[in-house]
Amino acid sequence: MKKQIVHLITLLLLTYPYSSYAGHHSIDKILRAHQQKQKSSTDVLKCFTSVARQIRHDDSLNTTSKVHLIVGMLHQVKNAGIQPNIIAYNAAISTCDKETTLRLLNQMQQERLQPNVITYSTAISNCEKDIDQHTALHLLNQMQQQNILPNVIAYSAAISACEKAADHRSALYLLHQMQIQGLEPDVISYSSAISACAKAADHRSALHLLNQMQIQGIRPDVISYSTAISACELAGDRNAALQCFTQGIHNGIYLDAHHHYTSTTVDLNLSEWFTPYSIASLTQSAHITPKHWHGIPSDMAWMLLNEIDKENGLAGKTIITAGQHGKDKLTATVQQYLNHSGYSYELERGTFVVAAR
Repeated sequence: MKKQIVHLITLLLLTYPYSSYAGHHSIDKILRAHQQKQKSSTDVLKCFTSVARQIRHDDSLNTTSKVHLIVGMLHQVKNAGIQPNIIAYNAAISTCDKETTLRLLNQMQQERLQPNVITYSTAISNCEKDIDQHTALHLLNQMQQQNILPNVIAYSAAISACEKAADHRSALYLLHQMQIQGLEPDVISYSSAISACAKAADHRSALHLLNQMQIQGIRPDVISYSTAISACELAGDRNAALQCFTQGIHNGIYLDAHHHYTSTTVDLNLSEWFTPYSIASLTQSAHITPKHWHGIPSDMAWMLLNEIDKENGLAGKTIITAGQHGKDKLTATVQQYLNHSGYSYELERGTFVVAAR
């Protein structure tokens, strides 16, 4: 049975349609050229790296197949007496799962080949995919012990691993450590940390991070806002959830009040704002007039339109915003919603005549 498995892997290696820098040569062919002194060890390693990257991006292969191909090629190279360099190992690790990654890191250690920041960042990312925050944190600590300064990618991957494992305290600690070391967290770092807080229903920390990233000039995206809203809702703070929602809309982030990341708390506030005019009656009405907007903050207009659109669509409706306090902002919000939702319309003096999509 073992011989059959080895034969199968070898067959895959020899028949896989490789494309390398040398031009559609398999590892087997270039190794033969190396034995004949036609290709150098450097040529072989360049070929290996190129093929490994191609395998990584080949969507027709599952992870197990990719790992078998990469490990098989690596053995072929070593059996030819060629020592893989850091670039080759990095290309291999970027394609592998966590367990294979750890084995390759151990092989590098045995071969006295020093991993670099790319090696560790990729390895931590593989741990994140496997929801193993303990190994991710171990590797992050290990690279610092070896005087390799983690970059934003390494920290973000470790924070994401903590988020997936619902370890929000470690995520917040890592975000703090990044800043101590002079690194600037990006939107991915912050969003992962906010999501970790959401899973712990720690809405105060989530809102603090949302505010902090804006102070630092980092624009929150839809994930940042949606996870912060989730944190507020899980903590039972309806007002904070609504304020976060309206802030996102005000900042041009298109949030759906009925999306999976928000619960009925936003909807309940929605119905409170729109009494005594029921949303049900508005979905059947051909006109949305100034009386319907009365007392409603312009930011809430997006939520009202989203509710009506969800129930019965806006095609054929006349939406009048003129004459309201803050009408410029209200008109802009309605226009943003119609544009975002793909409606065509005519606009004249605060009156929208909406056509079909």
